[in-house]
Amino acid sequence: MLICNDGNYFFTDQQAFDIINHIHASLPDLEIDCFVLFTINQTSRIPDSEIDWSFWMPSYHPRATDELCAFINEIGRKINEFYNIKFGVTNTEHREYSDPVKGFEAIKDQKHIPKHVIYKK
Repeated sequence: MLICNDGNYFFTDQQAFDIINHIHASLPDLEIDCFVLFTINQTSRIPDSEIDWSFWMPSYHPRATDELCAFINEIGRKINEFYNIKFGVTNTEHREYSDPVKGFEAIKDQKHIPKHVIYKK
């Protein structure tokens, strides 16, 4: 399941991810092996980085196969490549976390860039 946060500033990315994870975990009969929360037009800042970040945050059910995980992660990389080509952006930084705890820590530390700042760019 793909869930795009395209300008919802009510929840931080971490809060939205936590809510979706909670729903996913509390419905064991739901046959969704993976969901991905991603951002396109809503960017954030990460400590020690001056660039605007978009996120691709997958969460996998324990029954998800290695093949599914690799496929979903590759989709995220391809969306990033497309975004770079489409908008003429060159990534100066790219981060992937295979350890979920480190990934959760990374999104916990991010801060939304306010709408009025984004739309002036």
